Amino acid sequence: MYLIIGGDSIIGKALSVFWEEKNIPYCSSTRRREKVNLKRPYIDLASGNWHELETIRYDAVVFCAASTKLAECEVSPETSRAINVDATVALARLLALRGSYLLLLSTNQVFDGAKPHRKVTDQVCPINEYGRQKADAEQFILKEQHSAVLRLSKVIYPDLPLLRQWGSSLQAGQSIEAYTDMYLAPISLEKVVNRIDQLVHNRETGIFHLSGKDDISYYSFAKSYFGHLPAADKLIRKSTGPGADSFDVEYPRYTSLQ
Repeated sequence: MYLIIGGDSIIGKALSVFWEEKNIPYCSSTRRREKVNLKRPYIDLASGNWHELETIRYDAVVFCAASTKLAECEVSPETSRAINVDATVALARLLALRGSYLLLLSTNQVFDGAKPHRKVTDQVCPINEYGRQKADAEQFILKEQHSAVLRLSKVIYPDLPLLRQWGSSLQAGQSIEAYTDMYLAPISLEKVVNRIDQLVHNRETGIFHLSGKDDISYYSFAKSYFGHLPAADKLIRKSTGPGADSFDVEYPRYTSLQ
């Protein structure tokens, strides 16, 4: 039996569907009391509540839950660290004592973005609070005997809020603005789910990277992603950012992993 911690997250939901279709036994946690059932245990990292796991042993556990918004981590570092580091590590240690294989989903934000195509052997060097928290969580998780970290670049899926907003505007004939000075190395949600399944099935240990091949600007990405829409070429405009609402978050220049 596998366990997904953060079953209401985008990756958690997609992984649930994948394992359901493959008839792989799993449970997928939720923070919503109304959704709790035998397959959906209640786990709330923010409150440290995971009492329903005290008598259950899982063969493998995938940590999808986290406080991932960079600005929120900068503004409320203690609150986000309690989730991303303290609770995650405490729960991981409990599960490790029962022999569970642990897989922590992490991020390219553990690097400073000074150069592209970071390797798994490169020393972490985060420049923002979210990256620092994930780097700390990685360090603790990897101390467990049967554990792995999967670092991801930007995960793309059709219902991504930014893509949904851009798509709606373009289809309505409205212009959008996309950054020319911020970059991503996009990977599909499907690839992420398949890689997670592979790591869990083989119980692979250590650090792993999954990333788009190269870094591209958000402007170039928008032009490529929406190029099939009428007049998209004229409606997609260049901008720089992220601007005054960034809460002084430092964003890595390069995001690709190797």
